[in-house]
Amino acid sequence: MNEFHPCLVKRIALLGPAGAGKSWIGRQLARLLDVPVIHLDRLYWKPGWVATPDAEWQEIQLRELERDSWIADGIQEGGSTPTSGWTQRTRSCSWTSRR
Repeated sequence: MNEFHPCLVKRIALLGPAGAGKSWIGRQLARLLDVPVIHLDRLYWKPGWVATPDAEWQEIQLRELERDSWIADGIQEGGSTPTSGWTQRTRSCSWTSRR
């Protein structure tokens, strides 16, 4: 059985539908692992729910992805999403929750 070593966990992407608990679990993991949380919705949406232009969003994502460690949470709705690219920087692990 593999042991959990928090010092080895540096990048976690929590992507899924609205209301799934991504932000909650992100905050819990951040406390456990002492890793900063990046709330992608807060970075992507401007006041009045105006989307960040694509070029600017790419720059923001690249800046945030360069951090040594992070927990990113955001909505993934299929197709082209504001969260695409984050899973490419993490090891894959899927968790499905049904209510």
